[in-house]
Amino acid sequence: MRCLPARLICCSSFGSGVALFCVGTASAFGWLLAYYQIPKALLAGVAAWDMGPIATGFFISAVFLGGASDRV
Repeated sequence: MRCLPARLICCSSFGSGVALFCVGTASAFGWLLAYYQIPKALLAGVAAWDMGPIATGFFISAVFLGGASDRV
């Protein structure tokens, strides 16, 4: 440990902390989605449009990509 500079240890611990925060936040978000049964409600709404499984997958992908492009 003596040969590693303190700045290197600090930067790598900060990077590890950011990565663990992202994983923890995603886990909490997934748990909330499952607890409130959001995917079930979304699929019930999409099923009312009478789309097949492939069209539903493309629709959900387009919604997520469209929402992500607004924030760029």
